[in-house]
Amino acid sequence: MNKEVKKYVFYTYATFWILLVIATIVMMKYKQPWLPKAGVILFSQVPTVVLLIRFKKLCPEITRKEFYRKLFKNKINYRLLSAVTSIMMLLFFMAVAIVKFVYGGSFTDLLNLSIKSMAVSFIYNFLCGPIGEESGWRGFLHPIMEKRYGIIKGSLLIGIIWAMWHFPLWLISGYRGLNLLIYSISFIVCVTAFAVIIGICYKHNNNLFVTMWMHQIFNFSLGLYKGNLLYIFTIFTALYVLAAIGFVVWEGKQHRMSHSRDRKSVV
Repeated sequence: MNKEVKKYVFYTYATFWILLVIATIVMMKYKQPWLPKAGVILFSQVPTVVLLIRFKKLCPEITRKEFYRKLFKNKINYRLLSAVTSIMMLLFFMAVAIVKFVYGGSFTDLLNLSIKSMAVSFIYNFLCGPIGEESGWRGFLHPIMEKRYGIIKGSLLIGIIWAMWHFPLWLISGYRGLNLLIYSISFIVCVTAFAVIIGICYKHNNNLFVTMWMHQIFNFSLGLYKGNLLYIFTIFTALYVLAAIGFVVWEGKQHRMSHSRDRKSVV
């Protein structure tokens, strides 16, 4: 990463972490029930806000309008989008089923599937990660990392950066001791595996809507879960690692097929 890209990551981290500390102090003082959710919506915009503020230094050869037009100009591959959406929802319900099998309870105890709850969860989660984060992590940072390190390694590095950015949220998660350690490790591994899946799908459908939608489905599905978050996150981690391995294998096959077609066309 060049100096400006490193500065972008640093300012994104620093701004988010400082704002979260201030918000925590404010919430401890006023204790309004709406403050935490409002804070999450506001602070999740940090990657995009930092990008826009430092845009001329980060992308001096293009305007903001041209940048966003480029991110959304390619035609969406709805077949790929439908497939990955189905896979993600399948992973979620598999995780819930495993939680039910291992820890007991019923699906009604673990899931909130009322129309109102799903609508609120969908809107709330869309206002958080997808809108506020994807312009920075995937729109700006992903092409740079992919060009330098390749799709797999680049996506892994973005996943680690993305996961560690959430570090302060782990400290206020309510978990302590061993549970906090398990939650933190699960979060890092799960988000990094998810970043690999997003990166591969983004490569095959270079439209930022795809990454926003995947981010939305991940957060939305977790928003439907009302059991112990630690249980489902540890299971999610294993499932998403397996899914990421599957996508890496698929990407390798796609790469070899593309290479073979190119060679035949030359011949």
